[in-house]
Amino acid sequence: MSPSDVVLARIETWKSKLIDLSRANRLLCYRHHRASSIQIVEEDPREILALLTAGKKLTFDPRPDGPLPTGGVPVRTGDSRLQTDLPKDALAKVLKRLSREGRSSIEEQGFNSLFLSVGMLEFTVPADPERWRAPLLLFPVQLVGRGARGDLTLAAFEDETRVNPALIVKLRNELGIELTLPETDEPVTYEVVRATVAAATAGREGWRIADELHFAPFSFAKIALYEDLVRHGDVIGAQPIVEQLATGKVGAAPSTGETPSPEGVAPSDGATETCQILDADSSQEAALSAARRGESFVLQGPPGTGKSQTIANVIADALSTGKTVLFVSEKMAALEVVERRLAQAGLGDFCLELHSNKAKKLEVVKSLGAAWKRASDAVKSPRGSGADLAD
Repeated sequence: MSPSDVVLARIETWKSKLIDLSRANRLLCYRHHRASSIQIVEEDPREILALLTAGKKLTFDPRPDGPLPTGGVPVRTGDSRLQTDLPKDALAKVLKRLSREGRSSIEEQGFNSLFLSVGMLEFTVPADPERWRAPLLLFPVQLVGRGARGDLTLAAFEDETRVNPALIVKLRNELGIELTLPETDEPVTYEVVRATVAAATAGREGWRIADELHFAPFSFAKIALYEDLVRHGDVIGAQPIVEQLATGKVGAAPSTGETPSPEGVAPSDGATETCQILDADSSQEAALSAARRGESFVLQGPPGTGKSQTIANVIADALSTGKTVLFVSEKMAALEVVERRLAQAGLGDFCLELHSNKAKKLEVVKSLGAAWKRASDAVKSPRGSGADLAD
């Protein structure tokens, strides 16, 4: 089954809303704000990346007295100190601000937002007299230390180094330039990215690459969704639930029956039909029963009304029938609450963190190993008791 024209048109609308290709996007029109970012001057970008990749921690130096250098070959090499464009007091304030922002991004949304921007493509677009400035390479970093005495240092963050994804889309979709990087299992390097961009944009008037370094927050979380729609739009659009979302027609997705109401669920219904690990009232029992029957529904309620409790029960019930569950949330806190409830019921080993700053290869392998061992000892219970499932 292929998606209809209406669904495909809606997918195109979704794609346009997921990625901003205008000047408002900092990844395409970077403006250095000295209150929220730090420009690193007089340094060789290749050397700085090599130090960070080797696990070195780099210290920030404030702007020296006198005028800043106006360009030319970097003169500071061979040390672990970064020369910045900020005086001492301003540097300390910006570092503390970036440290707070980095921690908040990880704690609330589960991903790192701090990057060292390496290289800058200056380019023009038709009918726009102003020049655009887009970072080339985004190297993930973190600030280490408490910052109470200005002791924050820069270190690599264990994540993927990225070629600016917004720039790739901008060049491809609007300017007809395809960036084709060599296929390799090794991490992408600045030398390769710079050479690739230079070759793809050669001969264009007003275009140039500047070997600049900027430490700033960047966000491109929605670009992964955009790329999914680009690569798999036909498959996604053919799903009944997507058709329902795209067309707004209630009932477009197949249903296995009428969703049960709280009034029609007796306390004993949930006990005999489903496997729950936490207590549930009639409305929660109705949601659990609907999930067991494969119904598609929206569970709504104000904070503190037991939504995470219900989700934990739904996941536990699905596990008891041999199913797998993908639980997605924009907020990291929502994921952690449900994970904590499952862990307290003895089901923590069945939780695999797929996408976050903690989802590193070694940790994923360990988690899979623990779950495999745990599964061999698991006992399926028809009645919801955390102790039954844990033993």
